[in-house]
Amino acid sequence: MTKISLPVEENPEFIAGISYSLAQKFGEELGEYIHNIYAADNQPDWFHQLRLWRESQNQPFVFDDFRDPRFILTEQQKDDSPLRQIIPGWNQAWFNNASALKKRLNTWSHHRAKPSIQNLKALAELMATLVSGFQIEDDTKALVSRCKSILDGSFVPKVADKQDVVSEAAPEVREEVVRYEEVPPIGSRWLKPLPTRKLKLIKSTGDLLDSGRSVKEQLGPGADEIMRKWFVYFPAGGEVFVDDQSGAVIGFKKGDAYLIGWFGVEPDYSPGKIRGFFLPKEYQYTGLDVVDTATGKRLLDIPDVSAKSLVADIAAQATEGEYIFITDYGDVAIELEDGGFKKITEADAGSWFPGALPI
Repeated sequence: MTKISLPVEENPEFIAGISYSLAQKFGEELGEYIHNIYAADNQPDWFHQLRLWRESQNQPFVFDDFRDPRFILTEQQKDDSPLRQIIPGWNQAWFNNASALKKRLNTWSHHRAKPSIQNLKALAELMATLVSGFQIEDDTKALVSRCKSILDGSFVPKVADKQDVVSEAAPEVREEVVRYEEVPPIGSRWLKPLPTRKLKLIKSTGDLLDSGRSVKEQLGPGADEIMRKWFVYFPAGGEVFVDDQSGAVIGFKKGDAYLIGWFGVEPDYSPGKIRGFFLPKEYQYTGLDVVDTATGKRLLDIPDVSAKSLVADIAAQATEGEYIFITDYGDVAIELEDGGFKKITEADAGSWFPGALPI
């Protein structure tokens, strides 16, 4: 079986391609292993029979191939799944890691995982916990090692090194990355030339001045809410720079330029459209609050965070125990049964877990 290619640099399209190849190889190796066990027991049509059983129980079965990684990761979650007796080393830890891998692969397949070396490393590390004894175990180890060496600067690519793994989703990945660069998340560093239009944001009066004259009305009827968001990322106010073409509003913090908001509506904004990439963090709706599963911290218990309205929005569409996803733009989403994602509300640095979003 072909080895997984290794990255040589931060190249989003190729990193996405590697993640796709990794998922496919995971499904092929585990799927073939499971099939061979059944075939040796004179049950070569086990997959078809399992489909008939699930459908007779009115359970969805949307998979066409036992090599589909989504099938393996989904089926093993069922209490009556026969795969639990077949998968080597299956136990509660395997169940937990496989469930986490299912969510993570879903974010990659829908271009909601940032295609970075750091995220690819995390994906390979998680998969490595499930493939002991399989050929792909060596691939995951090599991939983790290469990602680490790229991140710490010890890997120096040679002329012969080339990136030749591009998934079918490369155009969509490229489109998302280009949009990310053109319309970055609020709170992120501003790396483009500084706009020339200079305004003054006044904290005490909540006004916006151009050479002493108020221009707040130029923001339209939603001016107060727009400026409220600016103050989340630029709390003291002061001198800001506005790009008249894109509407980007830039403020300086400790000598560095940051995007603090938009002069009006964000470019290409749509209320239901998910922007950016999901944070590599796991959150869960408890029925009353949102909890960071890694730390156990609850959103409503955090001082100086105004999250009541946000949690109410989440409660209106999420069910107790459901996992919550949030992008670096603050778009909050839930996972749909078909594997897609639905945006349910928006957060900002003032209403989410401190340090999670750019600020």
